[in-house]
Amino acid sequence: MASPTQQNGGDVFRGIDTAGLPWRILLFSGIVFGLSLFIYFGFRFGYESYLDSRSETLDQKIQELASQISQEDQQNLISFYSQLVNLRTVLEKHQFIVKSFDFLDKYTLPTVYYSGAKIMGVDRVIELSGGAKSMDDFIEQLAVFDAAPEFDEKAIVENVQFSNQEVGFSIILHMSADALKKL
Repeated sequence: MASPTQQNGGDVFRGIDTAGLPWRILLFSGIVFGLSLFIYFGFRFGYESYLDSRSETLDQKIQELASQISQEDQQNLISFYSQLVNLRTVLEKHQFIVKSFDFLDKYTLPTVYYSGAKIMGVDRVIELSGGAKSMDDFIEQLAVFDAAPEFDEKAIVENVQFSNQEVGFSIILHMSADALKKL
């Protein structure tokens, strides 16, 4: 049996012009290279100058806005923004505290506010100080804490003060172990 090379007359590449192939590859490579150079120089000299002019225009607008806002207001804004960033960072690192605030908010009446809170996780104790609009609101708030399943014991009232139609208070709450684990 004859090999395929012998059947085709010894020329495996019959029908392909092998002499013109390197020139075609060279021509194609040259076109791709020229197109790449055109795109590069177009970006380098055309688009870059466009971006520079846009940047200068925006810098001028920023300068105009900066001149309209006083230096003191700018410093106050920077200080406020810095405080917000720091607060966010602290709260992200202290998820227990954030969850504790959500927990307290869940059991707090709208007419009651807290001015201080001390959470002792080891002892499962929360010490709250705050105020209520009336004595009835304060008593109702104590009833809410006493009925909550997250607390082992009834709320302990440490201090009650009356001033300007408002009731100031200090109370101690004992959390259950399960409630503490959820925080």
